[in-house]
Order: sequence, then structure tokens, then C-alpha cells
Amino acid sequence: MNTTIRNNLGRCCVQIPFKGDICDLSESKDSAFRRFLSLERHLSVKSEMRSQYIQFMKEYEELGHIKEITTTEANSSKAYYILHPAVLREDSTTKLQVVFDTSSKTNSGVSLNDNSIVSQTVQSNFVSIVSRFRTHPYIVTADIEKMFCQINIQSAQQNLQVIFWRDQPKDPTKTFKLLTITYGTASAPYLATRTIKQLALDEESSFPVASIVVVEDFYVDDVITGAKTIKEAKKLWRDLNDLLQRGSFHLRKWSTNNPDILSNVPLKDVVKGCIEIDQDTTIKTPGLMWNPRQDVFQLYFCEKTQL
Repeated sequence: MNTTIRNNLGRCCVQIPFKGDICDLSESKDSAFRRFLSLERHLSVKSEMRSQYIQFMKEYEELGHIKEITTTEANSSKAYYILHPAVLREDSTTKLQVVFDTSSKTNSGVSLNDNSIVSQTVQSNFVSIVSRFRTHPYIVTADIEKMFCQINIQSAQQNLQVIFWRDQPKDPTKTFKLLTITYGTASAPYLATRTIKQLALDEESSFPVASIVVVEDFYVDDVITGAKTIKEAKKLWRDLNDLLQRGSFHLRKWSTNNPDILSNVPLKDVVKGCIEIDQDTTIKTPGLMWNPRQDVFQLYFCEKTQL
């Protein structure tokens, strides 16, 4: 509350919370560059991954999530260079997943995550949200598109999120700083969920019902909620959309158990199949899905693997 600001677009700009002095972070550039060269060698024999990675970085820059900086600018203040390996997930709609590794140690043996505060959870627990979800006759669900990337890190701390990149090994090496909350930093989940909560509190007078839903019925970036009537559910959809847009967040992947509720939602933002309601979507575990057509929960199980 003391450090967060909102810019002229309503977008929230936060600070990474630290346990102590960031001077504990010593030199990380050389080791990060060696790891980057290793990543390049890995990508050179995986053409599909490399092309997807190039596209990912291009999109990241076009969307304003990263910005190229000069070596002089990078060295002008304390900098922390982030490693960013990638994996391909065949079971995901976004097959390439870039992993920003902020647990990598600097020369002093301390990483960015070591020096960051991991604050308490601010959202309701998963069981409470799902239980409350079943009390509504009419259901609406959605998620925030690229939630972390819609929240800026204040400029004074952006040099703590620096990466190397170039499309081809023959190109000059470029240096970029990440301008938004970065997935992989210890404080990212707290900063993102606390920002969503604060936005709801800020806009409570304009959206009294939707504000309560944002505070109580969001699980990370997913809203799982509903209303007593179709009319109320339609109003809730509009208000949730308008409230989140005031913070530059876009709600997508809308689903409902009654198609009339989402009749005015663009088709690209509507999901007709089953909705995954996982506590952790980063790993394959027995999970929970909601079938909007039948309005029932379904369980899915991964195959057993031989250890």
C-alpha cells in the first residue's frame, strides 16, 4: 500500500519486497552469459524450439514486457542477470514455456529469490472457492490473460531483471530488462494476487458486487463464481470485465452453464469445453475439471509411470 502506484492507464506498478539490502547481490553477469551460450547451443539442435523461442521474445518486446538496454545502462546500477531456459510442453496450448530462473546464485552465494520476501497468501483457499462456486445456480468462469505481465515493476528495480538474447549466434548479443512481474520470482504470486485485490478495493464504490467476487472468488488468475439469476450473472460478467479493465487486465476464456449469460462476449474469449480447475497446473497430478454443459465436476488422472 505504501509503495504501489497506478499509472495514467490504471496499470499497477509495484516494487519487489526485499528482506534486506540488495547489496547482498554481487556479480551475476558472467555466469548468466555462460548459461546463455549453453542455451544457444541447446536451441541450435532443436529448430522447432528455437523458432518458437524467437517468436516468444519478439512478442514479449512488441507487447512492452521487455525493453532493450545498453551495456552502460545495465551497469549504471545494481543489476541481476536472469537465466531463462525453456521447455516444450506438448500437453499445453502454449507449447513453449520460458522459465525465468531467479534462484541462480550470484558470486556472493545469494540469489534474487534468497533476498525476496515471500508474503502470505491473500486469496481464499481452493476448497472454499470451489465449495462456494457450487452454491450458484448460474455459473461464470474466466481467467486473466497474462496476469503477471500486466503489472509493472517500478523503474528503479527493473535492472534486477536483466537477460541476454539474440535470435542467431552470429548476431550481436543484446541486453534486455524485464519491465513486468516475472514468473519465477519468489514474490511474483503475492504481488499479482495482492494487486488484483487492491484493484477491487480501489474500485469498490463503482462495482460493489464484482469487487467482492474479485476478493473472494479468484484463485490466482482464475475467477470461479456465479449468481442467482441469468440477469444478475450477465451484470456480473459486465462488471467484472469493466472492473479488471480499469487495471489494464483482460478477462478471457469465459465459460458458463447457460449460454445466454455470455451472448455478448466475443467468440474468441469463450470456451465451450471442460474447464480445468487445478490447484497446480504446472505439473501433471490428479485434477479437477468442470463440465459447463452438464454442470458437473469431473476428475482426470494421469497414467502411472514406472520410477
